[in-house]
Amino acid sequence: MNLIPLHGPYTWARLDRQGFQQHFKPLYRLALAGTGAFVLPQHRWRNKNLAESEWYFGVFLEQEPVAFHYGTAVEPHIFRMRNSAVAPAHQGRGIYGALLRVVMAEALAAGFRSLESQHRADHNGILIPKLKAGFTISGMEINPRLGTLVKLVYFSDALPREMLAFRTGSQPLNTRLAGLLPKPKPAKGG
Repeated sequence: MNLIPLHGPYTWARLDRQGFQQHFKPLYRLALAGTGAFVLPQHRWRNKNLAESEWYFGVFLEQEPVAFHYGTAVEPHIFRMRNSAVAPAHQGRGIYGALLRVVMAEALAAGFRSLESQHRADHNGILIPKLKAGFTISGMEINPRLGTLVKLVYFSDALPREMLAFRTGSQPLNTRLAGLLPKPKPAKGG
């Protein structure tokens, strides 16, 4: 495993599924236990080809696993950030923000143009760093398994960011966006 400096004494590495389970299964279970999420029997409909699109990141203090991120490619240009956690003893040290920057850089370098995620509406430890990193709230959902979720999206291209800002009321309609709106057809015979 090739460990790369992350933040202070912490390092990170990309892992395969087996390496993730080997190092981070206890932290993953601990993180789920604190969410109030219902634990369902193993999903039998899991796509066998999904392994090709799974990305795992691990953060270590020396050899101790302290944080992780797991995500998947859901479309050729969309990366879904599925789960992240920082061990309780290491929270509040900037690890999540540093890991977020790594995941974003890796996904954007791989050609993904948008990053999506969903989080509990009260999970400020994740929501605030993502909003600071340029993510935008794009919706909410009441999920039967997970509860109230906030949907976030990050666009690498300026145009979808501008369109979303207009749709949410944080930016007025500008000339560029107005030019993209359909124009009415001229009336016949008039």
